[in-house]
Amino acid sequence: MQKVDRNEKILTENVQRLNKMIVDEVHRMHTQIDSVMMVNENIQQIQSGIEECQHTFEILVGAFLHAKDAVIQPQLITITKIKDMMRRESLPDGLDFPSFPSLELSRLITPIIYSQNSYLVYIFQISLIQSTPYQLYKLQPFPMEQQDSVFVYVEITKEFLFTDAMRHTYGKLSYPELQACFMPNDLNYVCKENLTIVTYVPNADCESTLIHPSTTFLRYKICEQRMLTLDQTYWIPLYFSNKWLFTAPARGLFTILCEQRNFS
Repeated sequence: MQKVDRNEKILTENVQRLNKMIVDEVHRMHTQIDSVMMVNENIQQIQSGIEECQHTFEILVGAFLHAKDAVIQPQLITITKIKDMMRRESLPDGLDFPSFPSLELSRLITPIIYSQNSYLVYIFQISLIQSTPYQLYKLQPFPMEQQDSVFVYVEITKEFLFTDAMRHTYGKLSYPELQACFMPNDLNYVCKENLTIVTYVPNADCESTLIHPSTTFLRYKICEQRMLTLDQTYWIPLYFSNKWLFTAPARGLFTILCEQRNFS
């Protein structure tokens, strides 16, 4: 009986020792697993940091490369941020920041970009707009028959005239001057302030007097006239439409070609 009790005690001690070894081994394995998971997490964070640094480096390289072409890097500054900065600025009376959508506004911004002391410097030149909008007119001389095959027309000084809605002020510009203006969309021009704007005086200027609603007749020689001889129909295409003006020295027959069919 004593031997059985002793064997039972030895067996109990061995089982307890084995259980402790198993518990210690499991704890050690858990510790190793936690260490491996922590190492993997650190590796992922390091890898993510490296990728983020690489992406930032690529953005900076792209920004420096585009700087020579005066191209804004959208990852560094956006048109929306520029608009937010504009709203916080105060302007002189009579001048406003352009209120065009972002894409159109970008066409009015002239960026100056350079690097200095490891910094990338952005300077934006943004056109300020007068509160008074102007309507633009294309001036097109139209020959009028004076006698057989002889036509008279008004000689214009510049191809375009702009005026406010009430026709109180006006100005003129040539085609090259119009091309020098910013064009945010197909129907608007933003021009520099070097264009001369004049107050309307009746019968002082030919073109502005012609379009003024108060004009009922023209005084002699306000407009400079020219003559030409026409022996065939003179066609004048109109902008933004599929229409023409024409004047002819005599009655004639013309044909319009439309969808493989002829209409006379």
